[in-house]
Amino acid sequence: MAFFGYNDPRNALLTTQTPENAYHATLGEAVAALYAAQRTPRDVPLHLVSTSPFLTKAITTKLAGWEDGGWIGVPHADYLAALANHLRQRCAVTTVRHASTPWEWKAIDWIRDRACPLLLNHPLEVVRPTSNPSFRLSGARLASLTQATAYKGILATRRPPARQGTARNVALALAALAPRQQRSSEELWTSLRHKDIRHQVSDFLWKTLHSALRVGHFWAHIPQYKDRASCTNCRCEESIEHILLECTAVGQQQVWTMVEALWLKTGLAWPGMSLGTLLTLGTKTWTNPGSKRRREGASRLWRILVSESAYLVWKLRCERVIGHDDSPDWQHHELTVQRRWHAAIDARLQLDIASTRHYLGGRTQKSDVVLRTWNKVLEDEIALPDDWTRFGFLVGIAPVRLREHDPG
Repeated sequence: MAFFGYNDPRNALLTTQTPENAYHATLGEAVAALYAAQRTPRDVPLHLVSTSPFLTKAITTKLAGWEDGGWIGVPHADYLAALANHLRQRCAVTTVRHASTPWEWKAIDWIRDRACPLLLNHPLEVVRPTSNPSFRLSGARLASLTQATAYKGILATRRPPARQGTARNVALALAALAPRQQRSSEELWTSLRHKDIRHQVSDFLWKTLHSALRVGHFWAHIPQYKDRASCTNCRCEESIEHILLECTAVGQQQVWTMVEALWLKTGLAWPGMSLGTLLTLGTKTWTNPGSKRRREGASRLWRILVSESAYLVWKLRCERVIGHDDSPDWQHHELTVQRRWHAAIDARLQLDIASTRHYLGGRTQKSDVVLRTWNKVLEDEIALPDDWTRFGFLVGIAPVRLREHDPG
């Protein structure tokens, strides 16, 4: 009889490379069950007892659907498919159940106590998802295959070559995260689709992380367009980092100065702006100084301010370089930049206020979330009612002054 569960020390080691939550901890149960099935003779009864119902559902109610779909999109599919393969090869009694009796829970606790010293004194053993081809179902059942599932399966088989620019930006972004906020590359890509980031801005950030924007070196090897590789204002090779953070043309410096001034009104320190900080804005969380308690409102405001400001800098650059390509010396006026930035942030504020209306149904944003987001950054906030989301036309962000500052 094999006992294992989410809190088993063995499973904790098996899941060190996955996020710390119950969903990903299921990998530990799948690996532990596969290990038991591989080591137990096929003619010896095997009883798998777990502390959660995941394994029971995986082997019974969900298995047929996963196999019909060709295991497409199923987390830990390699280990779960291998487990089903080994269980089909058995000729003795095999059961899978959720621990329910006091004796089973006592046995699990006893095993946990013994497992800790064993893990410290013995090397770990790699569990490989081996299977017998004679008991393996390949592919998906045509009758149950949908277009969406088939498309996911096609994408899963593709192995696009690694792009140097993408790998460089991903490494740069992950290095910008604090040690306690480390994320995987998959989580980094997902964070760019955060619900607090507008779709249009999210696409821009995705292209930035992928080095897919047509700037700098993109034009360097194209005849008759090599001059587009250089910044017309700074006379150096143009890159997305140069555009957003380094260019001396009117735009980026003024925008980040206003972002800093508004952010300091929250009482939190300005971390400085870099390309890595910008690309990880979806994973950034803020806490009060000297405390571990998260400030969800400030974290949400950070995502809105930084994403909208970066996208505005990009639009200002495109207007200057592309919209006025016949006038290389043309630049925006500082007052125009200031007004456009205020308009962009005010538009997000009004969108937040509108999202609290009940007529939106399931898409309604909770008013307390909006109130916490814009706390301390509104104009004449002390004179506003407690729930100012009902009076959107009276609300605007506090004015900020431009001053000379290096955002880097």
